[in-house]
Amino acid sequence: MTKFVVLNAAILVLLTSISGFCDDQYVPTENGELFATWTNQDLQTQKTINFFGGYKDYNQIGDIEPTGGEGTEQIMSKVTDSAGDIWGR
Repeated sequence: MTKFVVLNAAILVLLTSISGFCDDQYVPTENGELFATWTNQDLQTQKTINFFGGYKDYNQIGDIEPTGGEGTEQIMSKVTDSAGDIWGR
């Protein structure tokens, strides 16, 4: 009986903790400032398109089809540094 009570208490604490983290989650908008096309000719992956829920990488800026990879991602929070740059986590 004691093990059952301890197990239920542990599960309750875990679920409460998880729900607390979800309340503070950043909810991006589809046209948020973190979603854009980023380019840099000096990198192997020269172009990255970040969009709501994912990204696509391109080896060359002129590539039309993703060649460097693509996938999904979720932004949990965002911060602005002292220089005014916005970072997603």
